[in-house]
Amino acid sequence: MWISQSSAIIAQNRAGSGSLRDYSAYRETLLNQKVDSVKELNLSYMKLDTFPVELLRFAKVEQINLSHNLFQTIPSELKGFPKLKRLDMSHNFLGSEALKVSKLRCLTRLDLSNNKLSAQLKLKVGRRLQTVTLNYCQLNSLRIRSRRIQEVTAMGNNIQSVRIGNCFGNKVCKLNLADNRLNTLPAGMQHYRKLEKLVLSGNRFQTVPPGIRCYKRLQGLLFYKNQIQEIPDFIFDCQALRELDFHHNKLKQINHPWGKLNQLEQLYLAHNKIEELPETIGDLTQLRFLYVEDNCLQALPASFQRLETLERLSLNHNAFIVFPKEVLALVSLQEFDISENDIEAFPEALAAMPALRLMLLNENACKSTMLCEQWLRKFDSAKAEQLRFQY
Repeated sequence: MWISQSSAIIAQNRAGSGSLRDYSAYRETLLNQKVDSVKELNLSYMKLDTFPVELLRFAKVEQINLSHNLFQTIPSELKGFPKLKRLDMSHNFLGSEALKVSKLRCLTRLDLSNNKLSAQLKLKVGRRLQTVTLNYCQLNSLRIRSRRIQEVTAMGNNIQSVRIGNCFGNKVCKLNLADNRLNTLPAGMQHYRKLEKLVLSGNRFQTVPPGIRCYKRLQGLLFYKNQIQEIPDFIFDCQALRELDFHHNKLKQINHPWGKLNQLEQLYLAHNKIEELPETIGDLTQLRFLYVEDNCLQALPASFQRLETLERLSLNHNAFIVFPKEVLALVSLQEFDISENDIEAFPEALAAMPALRLMLLNENACKSTMLCEQWLRKFDSAKAEQLRFQY
């Protein structure tokens, strides 16, 4: 069974996984290759605490993986790779208050996750660095001196203040602060007016912070797994939104002017306490994915049939007794889950839905009746070549 899950919210495994690797064997493999052909060095899981200087001959390397080793500092030897673009030093023992990678002038992506960094980290980086990952580093504050940084992921910390950029401003467009025990926005967040995606999942928010209203360019807003009871009206002024995630919260009613979000494509409202969807939900003319499983729904509004672009719909684990006929009008629907309800009969018109290719009906009230068994046989015969379903 497929379930709703936001693209941006996948927690990293802090312990890591993998087997120890033999450096000597790997070195021999490298030495058998042409020097200029080697573009990547994978030195992960080798118990290294110094960088092997004999590898400096591969000067055209663009990617180096030093994860899951014993490094306490960023090796100075990395300066010998003038074309280095990606560096992974996650799962080491880096612990300095100030880290510098500014001499790695071509570096665009840096991963320092799962290190015991200083709580007040200051990171000085090169001019081309665009993406930084700092998951599970025990950080309380984050300061990165670069105006070119576009994406920062800092999950599993305790960040209370954020400062990214310099006196000329910043270009941050994606910021992931999931699992940081936040109940308010960190200090300094008002400076990131160019944000396009903000992930605040797995925190302790009981209300949506008003500071969100200043992010007019926001396309993705994720509040998965908080304790929010109401979506505030100012969210509907963020009219560039394409993805909105409030699943696993405490929402009860969502009577809002949904039509104002005329660019919204993905809406996640699963695992709440919602009893009904408002008529305005039908005004989401660009909606492609809608997840409202594990709520208290018994029916759908008449406007629901106007969702002509909807491709995925999850209504499982609600309180439907009668099949919602509005679904039959969804001409673009490809994947449909209405399992774990109390529906006693399903309409034959389901077999005529033009785009449907996956349907889940299991755990409903009619599963042992002769009528439903006959319907399923007829349905299976009509759609056998085009549709997979589970009952």
